[in-house]
Amino acid sequence: MYTVSSRGNAEMIDRAQSPKIECYDLPEDKPDVKPNPFKIGESVRLRDGTAANGIVGAIFGNEVRVAWDGVAGDPQWYHQDFVLKEKRPAERAGVPQENQAEPDIVDHACRLVTRMDDNQRQRFIAYIRETYK
Repeated sequence: MYTVSSRGNAEMIDRAQSPKIECYDLPEDKPDVKPNPFKIGESVRLRDGTAANGIVGAIFGNEVRVAWDGVAGDPQWYHQDFVLKEKRPAERAGVPQENQAEPDIVDHACRLVTRMDDNQRQRFIAYIRETYK
């Protein structure tokens, strides 16, 4: 048998037990909902560092759908607490803007060395060692 209290809660009463049973309505402890800090098209990475270079494709409440660069398959849904915004290169390495030309020169030199045959590469390495002793 069910009875409805003045608060609108339905309670089941067993006739075999005493009607002096007390019931309390306790509020559930739910955490406060945080607003989702991500935007569609934003670069993200996983907080634990296992994946990077992801793009937010969709947002649903506190869930974020991420497509990873270089990973085949459907984008995956993650809770917003497991995903971080990808830092800009300047924030990640702390390299001043005026020194950006040096990595470009080094990158260009590395590409040239990979195109050389073994004899050219050996002569180039010997020249660099002799020059920068």
